[in-house]
Amino acid sequence: MGKPTVLGKTAKLLSSLFLLKVAGAFVFMPATAHSSAPMKRITVKFEYRDFPLRMEIHDVAEKFADSVALTEVVGKPEQVPSVGVRPDVFELGAMEEKSFLLVMKNSTGDDKYFFAVPHLALPAEGAGGIFFECLCNSSVYKIPPGKTWYRVVRLQMEKRLFPAPVALVHSIVGVSAKDANSRYKARLHDN
Repeated sequence: MGKPTVLGKTAKLLSSLFLLKVAGAFVFMPATAHSSAPMKRITVKFEYRDFPLRMEIHDVAEKFADSVALTEVVGKPEQVPSVGVRPDVFELGAMEEKSFLLVMKNSTGDDKYFFAVPHLALPAEGAGGIFFECLCNSSVYKIPPGKTWYRVVRLQMEKRLFPAPVALVHSIVGVSAKDANSRYKARLHDN
């Protein structure tokens, strides 16, 4: 057999990808037809420093699944585009994606401010093949009293996965109202 041509190599590469280019951007396509592929177990966790509220993970309403990075504060919990609280463990195969919600309710009488430290993968070698569009983006978020904050996020798997389970851990750091409105003012997310 002869050596593969550049055209042959390109065709093979393109046929092995499950990416679709839409409006100038590559979009991951769910790999439901390839269910025999190995699955990756991902746990999304949170640690807290100087912050009393706790993050919940919810399944997102289908209508909002592609609204990644949508961040809002709402007055009533039923305004969150949630279809219910879900476990913090995800099992995804190569080229699959899963959008979900991060939700926090402020039942205190004060404004609460926080930011998220970039996530840490434990063990580090388990992070290969994962892309997480999350909340660690240098923003400081505000949750007024009696309100609910949410953000649409997404996990995406690449074609080649490292099969080891992994935990993706964010540290949520509380910020005082004084610091949020002075030294962090330029990073304050506009809800």
